[in-house]
Amino acid sequence: MIGQGEPGHRSIGSRCSDFYDFSCRGEPPNWQHFPNSLKQLRKFQFCHAEVCRLKIPIRVKTPHAFTLVELLVVIAIMLAMAALLLPAFNGMTRAGDLTKAAYEIAATLDQARAYAIANNTYVFVGITEVDASVNSSASPQISGNGKNGRVAIAMAASRDGTRGYDVTSLNLATPPFSAASNPAIVKNGSTLVAISKLKYFDNLHLAAPGTLNGEGVSPNGDGSVGSGGIKRPYIDSNDFVLAAGSARSTNCVTQFSWPLGHALGTGQYQFATVINFDPQGLARIQYSDKQDAIGKYLEIGLIPTRGNVAPQPVPANIAVVQIEGVTGATCVYRP
Repeated sequence: MIGQGEPGHRSIGSRCSDFYDFSCRGEPPNWQHFPNSLKQLRKFQFCHAEVCRLKIPIRVKTPHAFTLVELLVVIAIMLAMAALLLPAFNGMTRAGDLTKAAYEIAATLDQARAYAIANNTYVFVGITEVDASVNSSASPQISGNGKNGRVAIAMAASRDGTRGYDVTSLNLATPPFSAASNPAIVKNGSTLVAISKLKYFDNLHLAAPGTLNGEGVSPNGDGSVGSGGIKRPYIDSNDFVLAAGSARSTNCVTQFSWPLGHALGTGQYQFATVINFDPQGLARIQYSDKQDAIGKYLEIGLIPTRGNVAPQPVPANIAVVQIEGVTGATCVYRP
């Protein structure tokens, strides 16, 4: 029989206040009054010593664990989701690489312009495309039509602060730089000094003239072009659409080899397309018969590739760097 403080009953909680008393005269306790879980037991305020002496059974629920089959099912679902998301992730990575390359090329052009103005000199920025399947440390790098996938850019400044040739001439040589002594040394790049390291970008292709801008691309009524989903100024002459291979820009006369000091055709990289900035910050590409002609805009179109294969047709994911001829300012266009 259970009671609280009844005569003749020994209280197991006699050493504690406000505890429940249980009869210990041989008869079993009434288990209906015992808690059936650890949580309920704590509510009863039993004296620890007496509970242990009476060996009160306590049912504690154990947490449910995952079975091996359940774990394998979850892993299989995760792998399937990863396989579905991987193409989208790769696309985002390529788009990020293209954006980064476009802004780095623009930054190099901005640096060249700033250097020309700050040092009252002429700066030459070469851009070319070579075969991405060739190791980047190999020399020479292979360029030409169909050699795609790696775009390189380098810049050099005039060593003596002069342009180095007569801009009014209608018959400039390649390269046009002249000197009072030893023209062969001049042609080997001794009149130029490197002002930065060469940079190159893999999985990148220079858009040929007529692909994104230039002759062969129809302008809008307002004089703009919207190829690639990018509205920007239209360029009406392929002279000012800068690319590699057989592009007209490779006929410019201010060509140089890299590293400097190599004769044309003997360095690791051959820069046939070259933008030059004068001390006023104007940007031009010098042709043998164009004298001091300055294009309103120059454009570098960038298309992502897979290795050395240029995609056909042109994908929607492109980038364009335009240089304003009169100011030398750059602008990056992305869809």
